Amino acid sequence: MDNYVKNYSHDAFSINDGDSVGPDIILYVSGRPIGAHRAVLAARCPYFKKKFVTEWKDRHEVRLANPKLTYPALFSLVHFFYTDRLDIAVDDMEDLVRICKFCGCSELQKALEKELVHQKYADYKSIKGIDDSQKRFILQGSCLPESERLSGALRDLFMLSLGNSEKRRITDTLGCENEGNSSETITKLEDATKDVQVRKSS
Repeated sequence: MDNYVKNYSHDAFSINDGDSVGPDIILYVSGRPIGAHRAVLAARCPYFKKKFVTEWKDRHEVRLANPKLTYPALFSLVHFFYTDRLDIAVDDMEDLVRICKFCGCSELQKALEKELVHQKYADYKSIKGIDDSQKRFILQGSCLPESERLSGALRDLFMLSLGNSEKRRITDTLGCENEGNSSETITKLEDATKDVQVRKSS
């Protein structure tokens, strides 16, 4: 995983305006880039969701300068958002706990804190010649509640996309020819889409 992280270059994270698949936001930590998609980050993390509708609404690059924020920990978290599989060096787990607490990923934070307590008393801690930077902790998203799993986030994204698509379709069908009938059109639009709900994961 460490080599996987180090091998990424700036070009790999560059935003191409003509690329509808590539990343639409780049996060810089200690000068190192992490490319991602706003939709994925917002769906999986309350902190990013809030930022993307406020301070970061029109930004394609964000430089994070918090001294307690480390690149390996944030990279592992973003990787988890996409794969539902956390793979992180034991040495970086405390940094990730702080990030989870700040970002509102409460269930992942609890799982990490529990594992840190376990590792404190684990027998293999006494093995000589192996430090925490060589040990890794792997967690599958399936052990977390549905609200913090990838499947839950994808479902929310799908329902949101479905609702937006339906509203656009009805707007195109009804049209707004003038201000005189705009209120009536909006009322029809609301009535037609009232059954399309964005459900929050339980």
